[in-house]
Amino acid sequence: MGKELFLEDNAEIKKEEVINKELKSMFGVQENSPEAEWTLDMEEKLYGDRQPDEINDFKVGERIFGYELFQPTSKVNNIWLIAEHGHCGRARDWAKLAKIANEQGYGLLALDMHKHGKDDFEKMSMKLNEWVAVAKQAPEILSSKNIDPEKIIFLGQSSGGSAGAALAIEGKEQSPYDGMVLIGATLTNADPDGNKAVDDLANRHLNAGEDVMIDWKWMAPLLAQLKDEKLSQCYAGYLSALPGLPWRHSKDSSAVDEKIILDRLEKIDVPIIFSSGEEDTIDSKSPSRLEEVLGEKPNANIEIAEIDGAGHQAEIEKPELVMEIIKKTLTGRYPVSLTLFPCVPTIRIYEKIV
Repeated sequence: MGKELFLEDNAEIKKEEVINKELKSMFGVQENSPEAEWTLDMEEKLYGDRQPDEINDFKVGERIFGYELFQPTSKVNNIWLIAEHGHCGRARDWAKLAKIANEQGYGLLALDMHKHGKDDFEKMSMKLNEWVAVAKQAPEILSSKNIDPEKIIFLGQSSGGSAGAALAIEGKEQSPYDGMVLIGATLTNADPDGNKAVDDLANRHLNAGEDVMIDWKWMAPLLAQLKDEKLSQCYAGYLSALPGLPWRHSKDSSAVDEKIILDRLEKIDVPIIFSSGEEDTIDSKSPSRLEEVLGEKPNANIEIAEIDGAGHQAEIEKPELVMEIIKKTLTGRYPVSLTLFPCVPTIRIYEKIV
């Protein structure tokens, strides 16, 4: 039995080596190219000094997920934020925003799709419907702690934003949230040709339900997650410390096509703000496609905001501006000075947060 397991492990390692080598070639990464590295000083630069009040796990279906709970540190206003990170992220990505929100009386529950919660690592779910299921059930964590918010706002970044949008499309009856703020939400396939090439590579080596880990040490430097170059290097360093990026056969992919979200925006009946960093180089296609679709089919529940000076992860780079957008879902106005764009005919408001 032990020998069989050893052979299976070796087969998986060999597949990972082959796939990583082919991907490196596809992306033009040389063998001697600099790799990302994590150093202890990067932690505070990325996440600030706010530590969670509780780290724990919870179960949805057959999978275990993690969460980090940040309690209000000033007079409580009985509003909670529930946040889901992106494909490359983790719960701690929301720590800087949590500090600002907590000081203003908001609680924040950050979900962890990797189950980083108790210093262990479980391969992240790659399926959008599982991310949506986690978003639906997360408010039950608050109930289990005798927290009964007057309102709950969902925050989603990148893939977490995709999950929020997909949940919003299901309508108020299926969603526990009173509003949503999505940051750099993936709404369409930003690079169809590139994704097809990567999927073809996965399908050649992997069976449905089988996955391997892609080494972040070489891949992370290719992704400019943040506008600030030093912060982006820190984030690449964090990724390099992980066991890898779970990668699966295309059947199990979390890829989002337009039929899932953009073709169904008219179904959204809760206040939702799609925001994106002004200099988001990871996904610049989704915001423009969102505008085009809303141009043909307006929805008064949807607004768009552009965040000045931010890349793909504004919750890390510009948490104070993300907080102002959150307030917009509650008050109906931005409590900061604005530079207004000419109104896009299809959208109720298109404002730039500065």
